[in-house]
Amino acid sequence: EARKPEGARLMRGKAALLLTALLAAGGCATDPKDGYSLQSTFGADIKTVTVPIFDNYTYTPELPVDITEAVIKELQRMTPWAVTDAEHADATLSGVVRSIEMKKLSADPDSGLVQEMAVTVVIDFDLRDNRSGKVLVSRRRFAGVDTFVPTRGTGERLEVGRRAAVGRMARDIVGERRADW
Repeated sequence: EARKPEGARLMRGKAALLLTALLAAGGCATDPKDGYSLQSTFGADIKTVTVPIFDNYTYTPELPVDITEAVIKELQRMTPWAVTDAEHADATLSGVVRSIEMKKLSADPDSGLVQEMAVTVVIDFDLRDNRSGKVLVSRRRFAGVDTFVPTRGTGERLEVGRRAAVGRMARDIVGERRADW
């Protein structure tokens, strides 16, 4: 069996990597009739956004800061927008933390101790175009839910579940932009 030259395998590997990167960069076009597109699924009309610390209607004082930080990181990671101060921003993403709740999902049948808990964080948020004053997106009772395992052995703390729920919520908020904004 003849071995292929190292250069040919290397070129094939580079070509496969380039093709994978191009496919990953593409997405559905904003107009369904156009199919797939290599353009960003986020509108080009907004270039900068500000995210003030969310208001808080809960008894968990650090929660609004956690949500605001997670949303900013997700915007920086997934969108072409620059996060800036209010004076220079094209749009403002603001919100209110409505509630945080825990719910027992499972318990040990012998001891009755909780095995898995769900953390639900509920917010309201708006994205407003600062130039026109128009509300681009408004969501009420928007929830982020995730789980943690507080049982002995794993012993995850509430913060693990809360951090996971906040992270999921931030991804979903930014994902809403792709759907509607």
